[in-house]
Amino acid sequence: MTDNSPDQPPTKRVKYVARRPTIPALRERFADQCRYDFSQSFDVLVGPEKKRFSVYYNILTKRSRFLQAARSSRWTKDSQRPTDLTDFDPEVFSNYLRLVYTGEIFQPEQLGEDGWAEATETAFNSDLSELIKLYELADKLEDLTSVNLIMDEFLASYQEAWRMFIPSVTTQIYQHTPSNSPLRTVVRDVILFHTNPTFYEDDGGCKQYPVELLLDVLREDAKIKDRNRSNQKTIAELYDVKISDFDKCHYHQHHDGHPKCK
Repeated sequence: MTDNSPDQPPTKRVKYVARRPTIPALRERFADQCRYDFSQSFDVLVGPEKKRFSVYYNILTKRSRFLQAARSSRWTKDSQRPTDLTDFDPEVFSNYLRLVYTGEIFQPEQLGEDGWAEATETAFNSDLSELIKLYELADKLEDLTSVNLIMDEFLASYQEAWRMFIPSVTTQIYQHTPSNSPLRTVVRDVILFHTNPTFYEDDGGCKQYPVELLLDVLREDAKIKDRNRSNQKTIAELYDVKISDFDKCHYHQHHDGHPKCK
């Protein structure tokens, strides 16, 4: 773990150095991309400044139900007309394209074999914030392949570092995601199953977190105890759960066109 003392200067970071895919994954991706027609493209205007991105039609519309609908003749009679995504940040969209085209998700340059565990506190929370923005965009675009890859990285951030999500991170999630978002479920479960009981005391820190999150924790706690009436487990047994115990798809999103993970 990196020393986070005030006397130590912050680590110099390059924000988007990706996790490298394996050789079999590269082969599979190359074979898949060879089936695409790269001659077709369309423009997307991103951010208040309407930064223009030219993207491959067959790749983006295959991944994103939103873009597939937006580029259909039902919604776009003029095929040259750009698609509007002005409510998102161009840098986030650029990172989304990196993910779609390469299958890579950024990670800080200083992460070593211990991954997120070596990140400074400031770097850790900054990159969580970027992941949340990326998740929000992929969710908006209804790109469940990207959504689930980002979720896996979000889970890895916690499981590798074992750091509690700070209030600003949970506030960002609750301000920018719908009530049924799996991101909300993750932070709820981390608090429910991984926090010390002192968290709920007056000076334990819970008051700094979104009220809606704490209500979600209480609701789920009530459901767990209600389901336990027939099992008669002890409290210790009931909450002897880790989020890593759940199956791979537990925090994923799927629909008819996107089957569950194998």
